[in-house]
Amino acid sequence: MRISPQTVDASPPPAVVKEGNDWCRLISTSYAYHRAFIAGEIGEPKQYVELIHLLRSARPEAEIEVYVNSHGGQMDSALQIINAIRTCKAPVTTVLDGMAYSAGGLIFLSAGRHRVEPFASLMCHLAFNLIGGKTTEVKACADFREANFRRIASDLYSGFLTAKEMKLLLHGEDLWFDRDEIVRRLGKKVTA
Repeated sequence: MRISPQTVDASPPPAVVKEGNDWCRLISTSYAYHRAFIAGEIGEPKQYVELIHLLRSARPEAEIEVYVNSHGGQMDSALQIINAIRTCKAPVTTVLDGMAYSAGGLIFLSAGRHRVEPFASLMCHLAFNLIGGKTTEVKACADFREANFRRIASDLYSGFLTAKEMKLLLHGEDLWFDRDEIVRRLGKKVTA
């Protein structure tokens, strides 16, 4: 499925917006203000091409909000979105609007500014993988993916998880956070 960009009038937001992609949708209310919605399972990278393009080509004076309501999904897509958020020339605010679990949580935590809606929750856990092949290949792949995820987790969860929680996470524990705890941990990075 592809993302359907839509331009709407900047005076009050429309009550109804035409149907778009089920997972990610872009809405531009002006040349300088854009909203993207990542909802549901994070699918294949091709579903996020227009979002990636928006983030990679935004001018510094633009403002971008990325709303996240996802139980997670494909790590390759999440990492591409995270890279685009982190290299975006415009300020990006991620908005936790529902749940941000697994890869959804990684995307939410990747921005420099955040907004957390009243009934939001976040879950962090070890990456889930399915690997097939010869025993030596499976072991080599699993070892690589574990080391790679440790690197990713130590970067993206730094400042959010404590050292003890990071240890629990890397030993397979799921960590759950409600809105109040998320806001407390993010501190000054949370906007009104």
